[in-house]
Amino acid sequence: MRSGLEAATLAMSAIGLLGRPSESEFVPRELDSDYVPGHGQPPARLSLEMTSPYFDKCYKHVEVWFNGEKRPADVQEYNQEAGYIYVRSRTRSGRFLKDVRGAYVLKRLEGVVEPRWAPQKSISEIVTNGMRPRENTDDTATISAAEAKRARKAAKLTRDAERRQQS
Repeated sequence: MRSGLEAATLAMSAIGLLGRPSESEFVPRELDSDYVPGHGQPPARLSLEMTSPYFDKCYKHVEVWFNGEKRPADVQEYNQEAGYIYVRSRTRSGRFLKDVRGAYVLKRLEGVVEPRWAPQKSISEIVTNGMRPRENTDDTATISAAEAKRARKAAKLTRDAERRQQS
């Protein structure tokens, strides 16, 4: 018969809990940024992956220009000195491709990389989210999404019935 400590140690090793640092040894990653958006140059190398040593929370304020064109928000990592970016791969339908573990499949593109600070939005743009107020406020002129869906479905059913009658 095993003692309680031996049984606990055996159970912990069976489920893989031994070998990890204890809570007193664990130091959380510091998320404070050394970069101030809009001042100076953005980092020469930046990654969106929190486990990367090149992660910085200023990534939200950086836009990447690649070969003279602004890249959409699909850049996962860039290195200005080495001249490459990693971008998320897309399927034919435009969705981002993921592997078995749920991580994005990345492609490496090489060329001229220029990280720049993204232009800051004004307070009015942030509050209104860039949307203009609706000019037509007449409630009778607008239809709900459910009514529009019903109308499209009815139109499709009538087209299908006409095709059946023609054939």
